[in-house]
Amino acid sequence: MYRPLAVSVQDHQIPPSLGLQPVNLPADEAWAIERLNVITHNGAYLDAPCHNALTMNGGERAITIDEALFDWCMQRSLDVNFRHFRMAT
Repeated sequence: MYRPLAVSVQDHQIPPSLGLQPVNLPADEAWAIERLNVITHNGAYLDAPCHNALTMNGGERAITIDEALFDWCMQRSLDVNFRHFRMAT
């Protein structure tokens, strides 16, 4: 059964276990955590701007992954191949 993409975004609070202070991070805020419900064939990895900060483009609300423009995915890219490294155990 196909289920559409579902995204839930956590807040930008610093996890206490990291021992960081807001002043240690840009704009005094931590990264967001997005929980995704997707099908198994996801393709390449893409971070939404809201994963890194609450704002973008000089103060606009940072977009979520479901708002990312498809054109962003159709640009030059870098292929990084790690297959020659031994798998960690």
